[in-house]
Amino acid sequence: MVILMGCSTPDDVDKFAKICCSVALAGELSIGAAIAEKHFSSAYKTLGRKS
Repeated sequence: MVILMGCSTPDDVDKFAKICCSVALAGELSIGAAIAEKHFSSAYKTLGRKS
């Protein structure tokens, strides 16, 4: 997987860190948008989970 991203050498550690941070930020933005649009809580109701 790291080879596919072009981060297979120790010199590419900064590139790999940027990719990891970008993925984490995308997830946070997605959750934030879901909460803002009330999709997050409706998913919990649909799946029968208690909050």
